[in-house]
Amino acid sequence: MRKSPQTARGHNNLGIAYKDKGLTDKAIEHYQIALRLNPNRAEIYNNLGNAYNAVWWTDKAIEHYQSALRLNPNRAEVHNNLGVAYERKGLFNEAIKEFQTALRLKPDDASAHYNLGIAYSKKGLKNEAIAELKTALEISPTFTEARQALESITK
Repeated sequence: MRKSPQTARGHNNLGIAYKDKGLTDKAIEHYQIALRLNPNRAEIYNNLGNAYNAVWWTDKAIEHYQSALRLNPNRAEVHNNLGVAYERKGLFNEAIKEFQTALRLKPDDASAHYNLGIAYSKKGLKNEAIAELKTALEISPTFTEARQALESITK
């Protein structure tokens, strides 16, 4: 960062470092600077969306995930993140659509299967939820949250 303090990449990297340390406000500040310097990087929009989602600014998170997808609609991670934000708002149909899109792009994503299972469960679609949670566990047998959710649904 010392060599090029005004690069988008440098500020994005600082944002990542601050978020990893739990300093989300500082992370948001640096992601915003990065976007001002380069508004054409989907990764920065996604990172800023993640930071907003971490502090429950869900509408801002959704806005930034959508911006990331306008720049690069084929990023499974961003579709998954957008689905999580929609789910937080109780928009389960939209969340399910995003999780399904993420899985079309990356079928072996245990996190997207888990999230889809949770969304199905919240909609009362028990069989679909069980199937997705089992798939998440097949992909990642040590996925504790998926195992706990599956046990909770099948009780």
